[in-house]
Amino acid sequence: MPFKQGVALATVILLLAATGCSNSRRIFSDEKAGDYSIRADRLIGEVYRQNLSERDFEITKLRMKIGENGNSHSFSGFLKHNNKGDILVSVRTIAGIEAVRILINRDSIRINDRLNRKYSHGSTQEILARLGADWKDLGLLFGDITNMKTGKDNLLCQEGYAEMKIDNGERGSMYRIDCEKKKLSWINIYNRRNNLNMFGQYGEYQSVENMIYPSSIKIILSDKYYIDLEIERLEIVKDPEIRFSAGKGYETIIIR
Repeated sequence: MPFKQGVALATVILLLAATGCSNSRRIFSDEKAGDYSIRADRLIGEVYRQNLSERDFEITKLRMKIGENGNSHSFSGFLKHNNKGDILVSVRTIAGIEAVRILINRDSIRINDRLNRKYSHGSTQEILARLGADWKDLGLLFGDITNMKTGKDNLLCQEGYAEMKIDNGERGSMYRIDCEKKKLSWINIYNRRNNLNMFGQYGEYQSVENMIYPSSIKIILSDKYYIDLEIERLEIVKDPEIRFSAGKGYETIIIR
């Protein structure tokens, strides 16, 4: 699989590896002056209300740096997202040529590798079933939290942040939440069955139409790949146009 295509697919799968978790608990630490407690369900409820992935939007100017084993490549591009959860990503070279186009929706993951003239596709459900994942959890890419069940136990907001740990045996994750912005600060996800892990760090939060989102995102995948995203322009739009068609004459690859 070509490098750009492999990184794109790895990003999709590993970001979704955090799903299927049902039990959460607080990570205990000593409370300091100025710290305070907040009910877990209340904090997560406020985080949900900030979720960008519930909205239609377009990232019209996106900078990406993708690295693998010490080598890196820089790209620009755009991303479109509708409130159904469909995501369209266009990755362009520095010269402005579209290298890869990716469509992710409930039914399928489809990838056009235009430089290598290869079209890859597969069933979203089948691809993610191996991880017990759900396509909606791609909201993690935008600093959103989804599918998290919490109780009424208190969390400690210490120096502005609360931490949570979730573990269901095969998969687990640790979250650090900004108690003021009600957004993720970082997340660490691991999958014991597949020996996969992901670390995500979110920063430089911006606001658009009262929605807060991270403009700087760093993803590290299994200590092999890293992806730096810089969102330079994001707009809330209604019904963004999402178009994808398989390249004519491309080699077809089925993702399993």
